[in-house]
Amino acid sequence: MAAGAQIPDTGVGFDEIDALPSSMQALKSWVPISNELIRGSAVNGLSAILQARVVTDMANKLDDALYNGTGASNTIKGILAQTGIQTGTLDTADLNSVLDGLGLLFAANAQPSRIFANPSDYTALRKIKTTQGEYVLDPDAHADTQYSLFGVPVTLTNRLAAGKLLITDQRYVVVVRDSAPSVFVSTERLADFDSVAIRTVCRYDLAVTQPEAVVVLTKASG
Repeated sequence: MAAGAQIPDTGVGFDEIDALPSSMQALKSWVPISNELIRGSAVNGLSAILQARVVTDMANKLDDALYNGTGASNTIKGILAQTGIQTGTLDTADLNSVLDGLGLLFAANAQPSRIFANPSDYTALRKIKTTQGEYVLDPDAHADTQYSLFGVPVTLTNRLAAGKLLITDQRYVVVVRDSAPSVFVSTERLADFDSVAIRTVCRYDLAVTQPEAVVVLTKASG
């Protein structure tokens, strides 16, 4: 372009991702509890303990959906079911399979920032030894409990089935929240049963803005 010339307009195309549509179903639970149970319990503050437990169960259900949700019937479509993500093969006896997964992200101009692994798979990888019988991933007995593979932090979770390992650039994984888990204790709805009910509701969704920034490694069967 000549010096001083007008800079031409440049058309840039953008795609839209529909996250948390109005049709998205919320996660809900309704747990009736008899007043006799609350009054007769030897545990002080039983109602508060039950509320905390219900919220924990809801959080676990949400975690499972964010990983494994199918998106059926207007529910959360988890990260493993996202369209366009990259796939590879996991070999828990060979660390090269993890390096190959990291390479897929690098080739997509993404920066691996988090690895999610089932505890059994991560343990198998940590057991790999050299021909001299030394661990390839030598743990530092004096360091804090920090898990990593090739410098990438590892999160251990049973939400991933054994035989699957997830590598992501978290900049492109978006969790959208409409309402955080909330608790409401209803004392009227079950009054004729002398019971109360704990209701919990939350509404989330997940979107991947660059599918190539997610790699799922799956262990070959057999």
